[in-house]
Amino acid sequence: MITCPNPDCSHLYRFDAGNLDIVEWTGKKKEIRRLHCSMGKHRCTDRQGTPLRDSKLPQETVVRIVRATGPRTTGRGWTC
Repeated sequence: MITCPNPDCSHLYRFDAGNLDIVEWTGKKKEIRRLHCSMGKHRCTDRQGTPLRDSKLPQETVVRIVRATGPRTTGRGWTC
């Protein structure tokens, strides 16, 4: 599920609100969706707001890294 990441959009944090349309596919294998919000007139990718946003690594690699360094491996949880 994805929501518009634009803080000025009236549909911010409203999942499956019907305001996002796929306008193109990007990435080497065309696996990243580029979306357009019909309410806020904002464009973004489905990776925005995730650890994958600026990553050049394959999604599987990032998922493996997050799982290996997550709170379950140390038992301490996330800390800032």
